[in-house]
Amino acid sequence: MINKKNKNEEGQASIEFILTFMLTIGVFVFFIRLALNMSVGFLAHYATYMASRTYMVMDNNSNTDTSTDSDALEQAQKIFDGFKLSRFGISSSFSRISANTPSDSGKKYEYVGIKYNFKLPLTSFKVFGGDQLLDLESESFLGREPVRVDCYERICEAMKKINNAGGDCKDQTTLYDNGC
Repeated sequence: MINKKNKNEEGQASIEFILTFMLTIGVFVFFIRLALNMSVGFLAHYATYMASRTYMVMDNNSNTDTSTDSDALEQAQKIFDGFKLSRFGISSSFSRISANTPSDSGKKYEYVGIKYNFKLPLTSFKVFGGDQLLDLESESFLGREPVRVDCYERICEAMKKINNAGGDCKDQTTLYDNGC
């Protein structure tokens, strides 16, 4: 028997190689994009944590709550902006959660923090879901340190109760100040 080469099968190996190679490169690029999304997500989460921590410990030694909270939020935004997340194509603004502000009608929250929502593309290829965006969220809640005015109000109230007087807190009394 003589093997005759069928003319219809010429280049079949080349086509199979090209298709397999494209599939392999596609899977490889998909996993690289997934790894980049994870890295950007970790960076965004760290930036959120650092902004929340800055907000937690900031105190400008003011006698009003509103001044301290707005200054703390401004400092937290500066820290958050320092991470330059806009380089990765995501926004660089966060939202505050459960902050003690005058608009909260005097509510005091146990935990305050920062919430950051951002979107990243699923893949680099538009054909395979590249136009779909992942909705990601990072939150960091920490216990807010009492600011100077909170400490003053608590200690003054305790002194009034000890002395059974409605005075103006000018008496010298030693108190346990609960971290103030």
